[in-house]
Amino acid sequence: MRTLSRIGPAAPETVPALAEEYRDVQNVLRFEAAVARWRMDGAIQEILPVFTQGLKDPDPKVRLAALQAWAPSIPSVPEILSLFTKALSDSALEIRLAALQACVPLVPSEPEIRPQFAKTLSDPAAEVRLAALQACGPLVASTAALTPGLTNALTDPALEVRLAAFRASAPLTPSRPEIIPLLTKALSDPVFKVRQAALEGCERLVPSAPEIIPSLTNALSDDHGSIRRDAARLLGGFRSNALSAVPALTRLLMDTNYLVRAEATNALAAIRNDRRAIPTPRTNGP
Repeated sequence: MRTLSRIGPAAPETVPALAEEYRDVQNVLRFEAAVARWRMDGAIQEILPVFTQGLKDPDPKVRLAALQAWAPSIPSVPEILSLFTKALSDSALEIRLAALQACVPLVPSEPEIRPQFAKTLSDPAAEVRLAALQACGPLVASTAALTPGLTNALTDPALEVRLAAFRASAPLTPSRPEIIPLLTKALSDPVFKVRQAALEGCERLVPSAPEIIPSLTNALSDDHGSIRRDAARLLGGFRSNALSAVPALTRLLMDTNYLVRAEATNALAAIRNDRRAIPTPRTNGP
């Protein structure tokens, strides 16, 4: 069946046999047969009933097969979009996951899908929330409907979901001030990976958000050398605005990790070399 689907228009003589296959509601391969038929002559209206019936079937295995067989290259039609959107809240976990993957390519061009797609970020199942975050990463900058759910995911009880949320929210950080307190709070999270992800999110806030300087300064005493190193590097980017961090950075010059010492040295140089940081000393003589 998949071979026929790849052959496409070159095998028109198979259309009657394919039609028999996809019209048989007991045939487990009817959805693949329908896709193969579409690839041959683009007859979307001919195969549409096969999928609308399949996506409404009471058997979750049938609904899943219909979702998995639908090819992203097939033009979207209102009937299918409506059923895909409904499948995002299906009672069966595997259906919601499959619907999520089917909807991802449609989100940029089909605004009616976006509200329900955004709700998957708060799905009861952590697997769905994680899959939604991983899928929506490239979409967040252009899809405002995703922002509230993405922000909430930064405090998700599931570690992997929180980490995915930090990665996905990075493009939004400079334009969404409500994210900044969540990032600074995460810099003191007990889980190293969360602190690391929060630091990565802070990258985009340098030097435009000096309010994160106290939290970065606190991170200079982190148990992990990589956190101390990256916090020092980011503080250097604030130059004279990070004067308050000078004592803590100075203490890092004695750090046991040479990479930490190097970044502390660079940060202190950036701060002290900024003409605004230290006033030019006055002389008493002529």
